[in-house]
Amino acid sequence: MKLKTYNSFSDLLSESVLQEDEELNFDKTIGILPGAFKPPHRGHFLTAKNACEECDIVFILMSPTSRELGKASKNIAGPESQKYAGLLPGGKQADDLMTNLHIELAEVDRQTSASSMRARIASYGLELDDNITFLKNIKDFLPDLPEEDMLQISGSLITTLKDGIISANEAAEVWKVYVKHLDKVRRHTHVIFDITAGSPIGSTYELCEQLNQQAEGERATYNVRLYTGE
Repeated sequence: MKLKTYNSFSDLLSESVLQEDEELNFDKTIGILPGAFKPPHRGHFLTAKNACEECDIVFILMSPTSRELGKASKNIAGPESQKYAGLLPGGKQADDLMTNLHIELAEVDRQTSASSMRARIASYGLELDDNITFLKNIKDFLPDLPEEDMLQISGSLITTLKDGIISANEAAEVWKVYVKHLDKVRRHTHVIFDITAGSPIGSTYELCEQLNQQAEGERATYNVRLYTGE
């Protein structure tokens, strides 16, 4: 798992599993899961797990911005998929640039919301620091993982109580545990995690452009499944 911020996907893709894995041919299915993930909850994990079951390579793209625990996520007008309309059939970039990618929306398993989970974390109380009790308080928002992993996740999230903010690095510590289990879902699936330099929306467009160029060089077509809400 790569816990870093990339300024560009060019360097990543030049060394990536798209070229390294000789067991995979060039008719690959690539999953992209972009989002804020502050914090990553069971819906995010189950969506990523589903992506690993369906795809050869899964990119998880997380924004670098922090979120306040007591603050709800902004309501957007219309579905999240509208942000990626240019990549989907009928979109300008899809028609003009994505000649080597077949991009489609994939099913997203939300289960809960990051806003609800932040509110639950905030309700625990700043004066408390009992990790076991804290885990009981937020367990409903987490996937069913071994107890030691659950405690590791709650140990990372309890640190957010100090300043009332969950940062990208704190959220990445949760993804570190998740990816350990995602790597076991299917033998040949590769999971690449990225704290993006800017918006995960922009990074998704950039990644698709890079994938399209690489597919063109390989005289291949990549199937891309975009995991974002309809």
